[in-house]
Amino acid sequence: MQNYIIKDICTNIISDFKQPLSYLLPALLLTAAGVLLYRLCRRKAKISPAGILLFIYIEVLVQTAFLSRESGSRKGIDFSLFETWGQTSVAHAYFIENIIMLIPFGILAPIVLKQMRKIRLCVLTGFLLSCGIEISQLITQRGYCQLDDVVTNTAGTLIGWTIWKGFGRIITIKKTNEESIKK
Repeated sequence: MQNYIIKDICTNIISDFKQPLSYLLPALLLTAAGVLLYRLCRRKAKISPAGILLFIYIEVLVQTAFLSRESGSRKGIDFSLFETWGQTSVAHAYFIENIIMLIPFGILAPIVLKQMRKIRLCVLTGFLLSCGIEISQLITQRGYCQLDDVVTNTAGTLIGWTIWKGFGRIITIKKTNEESIKK
């Protein structure tokens, strides 16, 4: 029974991710145009691949959280903690998707911005980003304003930062081992 529920949750998540994936091509094209324009204006300027990925991620995030929904289509505020976990696999999937939504931010922000390498600043920024999304959704009525979304998005930022930090440690260990072998 448990395996069926997990499989159903995963199926719902995969199905729901088709929509944000459909925003990738327009985001790539918009980013390519932006990079080209930036390079034309500032010939010696360099843009990191991680910076480009962060920009694409933000474009997809904006499209997913706002532009994919009709203004006035969703109204309401919910300050109940873990209310969105619900009883169905669809509700569970939405809850998990809100965690997944800010994992890329937690990974890419510290790569692009040195200030974000401090866990407190990165997670605080993820929290503020989530609050901004929720408040904007409330004002535009393009999404329900929910405390759970802020908590799960912030957890996603923390998970992403932890992944970034873990890879950084692996790379450091690998470099240290390679240097000791050379000696």
